[in-house]
This record gives sequence, structure tokens and C-alpha cells, in this order.
Amino acid sequence: MRYITFLSKQRVHLIFLTAILLISGPLAYGQETKEFIYGDALPDAPELSVRGTYKVGVRTMDLVNPNQIDILNVKEGIAPLYDRPLKVEVWYPFGT
Repeated sequence: MRYITFLSKQRVHLIFLTAILLISGPLAYGQETKEFIYGDALPDAPELSVRGTYKVGVRTMDLVNPNQIDILNVKEGIAPLYDRPLKVEVWYPFGT
């Protein structure tokens, strides 16, 4: 019976220590590094991926390719036409 109690205490201590390490680990790590901004290069990023002097702009456009052949709906040799939508996202540098 004493062996089981000893094991239970050991298990409780181990769980408690694990919880402390899991909670305090990221906090200590976060203090040593600068604040991460979404889009920043990660430590393993290539040399040319550093932020430049320009800001980045993005524009999303919905384009249409008119009179596109609808190959999925061809019946009896007749191919219907439809206006095919195309979503385009353009990233570009701007300003200083």
C-alpha cells in the first residue's frame, strides 16, 4: 500500500512539474525574442526574404473570360459558351 501511495505522489509531482514547464516555457521564450509581426520572416527563411524599404500592397480582382467553351456540358457535339470567372490577387510594392 505504501508503494502505491509513493507512486501516486510521484505521479502528481511529475504532472505538476510538467504543467509548470509547459506554461512557463513559452513565456520565457517570448521575453527573449522581439515581437513577431505576421509576415515577418521566420528564422529559417532565405537571406533575400528580409523586409525591404517598401510597403506591400495587395489587390483582389474578379475578372471574367467571356464566351469560354463549357467543355463539361457538351451535348451532341454542341459546346455551350459561358462567362468564366477568374479571381486574381496581385501583390505589389509601393511607397516608402
